[in-house]
This record gives sequence, structure tokens and C-alpha cells, in this order.
Amino acid sequence: MTVFLEKKWLWLGILLLGYLATGFYQVRPGEIAVVRRCGRVLPETSGPGLHWGLPWGIDQVDRVAVDERRQIMVGFVVDDNPNLEYLPLGQVLTGDNHLLNVHLSVYYRVDPRSVAAFMLLQDRIDPLLARWAEEGMVLALASERIDPVLLGEAHQLEARMQTYLGQAAARLGLSVRIEQINIQSMQPPEELVEVYREVNRARTQRDIAEREALGQKHTEISLARQDAARTQSESISRANDKRLAAQAEADRFLYWLKRLPQEEAPRRMAIFQWYLGEMQTVWSRMQVRTVSDLPLDQTIIQPGK
Repeated sequence: MTVFLEKKWLWLGILLLGYLATGFYQVRPGEIAVVRRCGRVLPETSGPGLHWGLPWGIDQVDRVAVDERRQIMVGFVVDDNPNLEYLPLGQVLTGDNHLLNVHLSVYYRVDPRSVAAFMLLQDRIDPLLARWAEEGMVLALASERIDPVLLGEAHQLEARMQTYLGQAAARLGLSVRIEQINIQSMQPPEELVEVYREVNRARTQRDIAEREALGQKHTEISLARQDAARTQSESISRANDKRLAAQAEADRFLYWLKRLPQEEAPRRMAIFQWYLGEMQTVWSRMQVRTVSDLPLDQTIIQPGK
């Protein structure tokens, strides 16, 4: 009987130790453990390593991977039974009232400083983020025209969505950090694809015509500048030649003037001979016509009549 009681207490001790051992739990690297004791979340969290708490039934341990990069997909999904009263999810109007089917990815991580709050809301976080990401997408595209959006010229579009979603997550206390938003596709609805193609073709032709016109304009301006430079150079060259010729003629006249005789009679004779020589040069360049050279039907008007 005594041996039986001893074995009974031994087994009870083993069972008690086994039950207490259920309080040990392992937290892997990159995880943070949140303990709920009798349903109440404890403010203290546990990092990587081996930990011990109260045994099973009292403590419940939830491990949250804080180094995991989580992803949700947001945007247009083909619906076989669309509701014609509302725009489908992911179908957005741009600022100039054009429809686009948008599909994007949202990447986020759990904030290690508020793992307990994330753990309590983890089943609702993805739907909430998807809803607010879609709202941010609508607001961002509402300020854009469709042309730069389709051509990839809408600057900071993803950054604006990320900022808006990050502010919404902080305001709602979702305990996540939005790391990146990537637009996977942004296309017009299938019914309007051909229309947009025609518009793009017309736009391409317009751009080609504008480039050709600008090229022609620059060519003509360059040719005109070359002609102006050549004319200016020729004018400067002719002006320099005439100035040099005039200077040489003035020098010759001064040299001749200094060599005139000092006596009156020879001086007058030399000046008269110079005058005759100059007049001969002038008259040789003039065309002299007599009255007999005039046409017969030309009337000669006498002075004073």
C-alpha cells in the first residue's frame, strides 16, 4: 500500500512537471511573441529565444513575424455580374473624366513597437489597408490627366498613394509600416482600348509633325544667321577697303600739297594743273549726252516756262 501511494505521488509529480513545462515557448529570430493571460493581453512582449510563462490554459502565446514583408493586391478584378450603379473595384476616374483599370501591390511590415495591437487586429488589417489603398488611388488619379498617366509621366503617383495610406494606417492604429506601393497595371477598359490606340496614333503623328516643323525652323534660322554673318563680314571688308583707299588718297594729297612751289605764279599753275587732272578723271566716269541724243518725242522744257 505504501509503495502504491509513493508511485501515485510520483506520477502526480511527473504530470505536474509536464503541465508546468507547457509554459515554455520558443520565439524564432524575426518574431515577437505576445502573451494573452486568461484572455488579457500582457503589455510585455518577448523577443527571440526560449521563454517560460504560465502553463497551458492560462497563457496563450501568439508569435508575430515582424521581419516579414507582407503583400496585398488591390485593384480591378473582372466581374461577371457587374453592378451598373457603381464603378467596379479598381476602376478609377482621372481628373479629365477618363476611366482606367488600375491594379497595384501594397507592401508593408508589422511595427515592432506595437505588435500587441497588430495581433488583436490582424484579421481586419488586410481588408482595411485594401480599402484605404483604393481610396488613395482614387484621390491620386483625380488630380491627373490621362495622357501623362498612360505615358508614365505622372510623377510621384505611387509616392502620393504610399503617403496617403501610411497616414491612414497611423490614424487607424493598424500598427503597420507601409514600405512600398507598386502599380502593376494601368489600362483603359477593353471597350475603350481601340479608341485610346487611335488617340495615341494621332498624338504620335502630331509629335512627328511638330518635330519636323521645329527642325525646319532651326535649319532656316541657322541659314539666315549664316547669310547675315557673311553679309556683315563682306560689308566690314568693303568698308575697310574704302577707308584705306580714302586714307591713301588723303595722304597723297597732303604729300602733293607740301611740295607746291612757294612762288605765287608757279603755285597757281600747279593747282590749276591738278584741277584739270582731277576734272579729267571725273569727266571720264560721266556719261555726256547732247540734245541730239534725246528721243524725237521728248519735249525739252525751257527754264521758267
